[in-house]
Amino acid sequence: MGKLWANAAPLIAGIQMYLAAVSCGLSGCCVGYLNTDRASEILGLPENVACLFLLPIGHADETPEGVERRSLPEFVFYDAWPV
Repeated sequence: MGKLWANAAPLIAGIQMYLAAVSCGLSGCCVGYLNTDRASEILGLPENVACLFLLPIGHADETPEGVERRSLPEFVFYDAWPV
């Protein structure tokens, strides 16, 4: 049986883990550009399972300054694409 590469299901769980971590005051980031064969080897995964992404979670090393956010009307629209 080959590796299943086109499966977004693990990303859904990853998002939920990230949101849970943030709600507990932690931080994290998704690492999706990696050598999947090497990551799977390091993690000791069976041959038919692949590590598709890593999700390091922990306490942030620094606190970011205020984030400048765009207003909703700049990127949200209703019923039709704005012209």
